[in-house]
Amino acid sequence: MPTAHRVFEVTALVLTVILLAWMGVRVARAIGTQGHGFGVATAVLVAYLLADLVSGIVHWMGDTLGDENAGWFGAAFSQPFREHHKDPRAIAVHAFVETNGNNGIVALPPLLAAHLWMTPTGPRFYLAAFVAALALFGLATNQCHKWAHSWRVPRIVSLLQRSRLIIAPGHHDRHHEWPHRTHYCVLSGWMNAAADRLRFFRAVEHIIRHTRPSWLNKDSRVAEGASLPRIHPGT
Repeated sequence: MPTAHRVFEVTALVLTVILLAWMGVRVARAIGTQGHGFGVATAVLVAYLLADLVSGIVHWMGDTLGDENAGWFGAAFSQPFREHHKDPRAIAVHAFVETNGNNGIVALPPLLAAHLWMTPTGPRFYLAAFVAALALFGLATNQCHKWAHSWRVPRIVSLLQRSRLIIAPGHHDRHHEWPHRTHYCVLSGWMNAAADRLRFFRAVEHIIRHTRPSWLNKDSRVAEGASLPRIHPGT
């Protein structure tokens, strides 16, 4: 018998897919009658880049913050990320709902809000399109991550990976090299080069280390002095 959380995940996924389809119809109609194509394309691209960066931030938080053996946060959030480093292929056998359910729960409220505030034109139209695209790409993050660890994927997925439109296995493998401190973004990986070259996550860790050091897990403390792996062009 499914748990209450699993029922919640399935419900959220169904509602999210329905709302995304409805939003697609509303946006397509607006483009057809008002000519918003360029603005919508821009909103979608920005949402794609932001979703990739957010996936990296969430991934970094799971890898870096908290004790996986302490409290609800450790068990529900930190532990799955740490276990993923020990057995990277385990995610490839997760069922669809297990992989995407929590993302559906997170995506549903902003997507519903986007439908409520959307207008046929003007800033609220573009904002709604942006939020809907962000919800769509956020929903896809874990699935793309799963495919990057799968031995076999559908042909269309392989094509998207080779085209770098979604995260490619070779690119994501860089994250699984010790000390697991680069290449956090797992939607497309486009934002990894900028985040790693700017040492974005190291800067955040530096601030935490000097303000709330107890927030960092022991591996982050051990790796504090570790040099970052060289980032090869095109990875």
